[in-house]
Amino acid sequence: MPKKSKKSIAKYEDVSGQFSNKTLFQSFWFVKHKLIIRKIGIALLGFWGASSVLFSVVVFGEYIIWILGRQSYVHGTSARISKFCTK
Repeated sequence: MPKKSKKSIAKYEDVSGQFSNKTLFQSFWFVKHKLIIRKIGIALLGFWGASSVLFSVVVFGEYIIWILGRQSYVHGTSARISKFCTK
C-alpha cells in the first residue's frame, strides 16, 4: 500500500500576490479551530444569559420582599393607630 503524501501549506507559493504565508497560516488555523471557537462563544452567551436571568430573579425577589415588608409595617402601624383612636 503506497504512503499518502501529506501536502504542506508551507510550500505554497501564491502567484497572484494576494495571500502571504502568514495570512494563509492564520486562515488555516481559524478553519481548523472554528468549531471550538463557536462552542466557546455559545458557552459565553449562555453564561451571560443565565447570569442575567439569575440577577433579575434576585432583584425582583428583593423588591417583592421589600414591598411585603413595607405593607405589613404600614398595616400594622395603621391598626395600632386605629386602636388608639377608638378608645
